[in-house]
Amino acid sequence: ATSSEQAALGDDDPAETAAERAALSLQMSLTGLDLLTGSPRPDDVFTGCLPVCAPYSTLQGYKFRVKLTPGAQRKGRAGKQALELFQHLAEATAEERAVMETVKDADLQGMLANVKISMP
Repeated sequence: ATSSEQAALGDDDPAETAAERAALSLQMSLTGLDLLTGSPRPDDVFTGCLPVCAPYSTLQGYKFRVKLTPGAQRKGRAGKQALELFQHLAEATAEERAVMETVKDADLQGMLANVKISMP
């Protein structure tokens, strides 16, 4: 029987079907990761905002970034101050500002404690 006849009859190879499902699952997960960007384009549609804490050199391509250095600010306050700085930037669009306002305080708790915020 031809492959189209096998598909119509339901005689698919179980190993092939499992491999196809695994490939499709990988493709779907990569597609979700590809939706994340540190440098949004003007035609991008925003669905959310994800705070990230990483070495400053890693974030060079990000549109919104601050440098964390040792200081005396509390954990949650540093994240809130960073968001406030981003929202007052002239280059931030109205849509970007609106998405930044949706960030929950719990999401900002991942910021390091005892830091100082600076925008080099």
